[in-house]
Order: sequence, then structure tokens, then C-alpha cells
Amino acid sequence: MTNRKPITIRISVSAVLVEAFTDIEKEFEAENPDIDLIMNFANAGSLRMQIEGRPIDVYAPADREQMDILASNGFVYNDTRKDFAGSYLVLIVPKGNVLNLRTIEDLSNPEVQKIAYTDPEASTVGKYAKQSLIEKAYGTACNIN
Repeated sequence: MTNRKPITIRISVSAVLVEAFTDIEKEFEAENPDIDLIMNFANAGSLRMQIEGRPIDVYAPADREQMDILASNGFVYNDTRKDFAGSYLVLIVPKGNVLNLRTIEDLSNPEVQKIAYTDPEASTVGKYAKQSLIEKAYGTACNIN
């Protein structure tokens, strides 16, 4: 039996990574009983603002822009910065898919009446969805600006 004080590592993680990091936490702590991982989940922008007020040990955002802001303000050791995951947009269509939509390019079909995505101001996924639609020139057709 040891009298060593457990090590605490504070980790701020984007909400889209909750499931993965919860699993990582369980496995890591089982293998390293002297280390306590304290997870904080929120959107990348909220986490960045929290870190600016109270630094943490590990930041795992889903948004490079938020990491860049922290780095430019001296909160990140750039030689420790690593991309460890990625994501991609998916197209979800109504049951039956009567318009036979398969790709983002298919959204240019004039019969497409609605496109929905999460709030680009609150979500990295929403920001990338909006950006992708605009880059593909569907922003105008879909009234996205």
C-alpha cells in the first residue's frame, strides 16, 4: 500500500467526443489507479473560454480554430499539439428517399425543399456543414448566408 497522493489530470473535451473519452477514462483509470482523470465536456468555444480563465492539462476540441486562438494567446505548447481524430459530414434523408439523394451534390436538385443542420454558432459540426454547403454553391440555392 502506498501513501502517494493520486495525480489528477484535468481534460476539457468537445461534447461530440463524450462517448469516446468516457470509455478512455474508464480504461485509463483501471490501468493507472494512481491517476484520476477529471473530464469536462462542452462545445469547443465554451471550453476555450473556460481555459482562458483557468488552464487545464489537456484540451481535445473538435474545432481547430478554438485551439488556434488558445495557441496564439500562449495557452498551448505547440510542440505538444497533435491531431488525433477527424470527422466528416453525412447526408441523412427521409425514409423512402423519393428524390434518391445520395451525395451533397444531390442537394442542388430543385425539388429539395428543406436542409437542416445544427447551429453553426454553437456547434463545430454546424459550422462545417454550413461552410461545406456554401463552398459547394448550394448556399445561395438553399438560402444560406
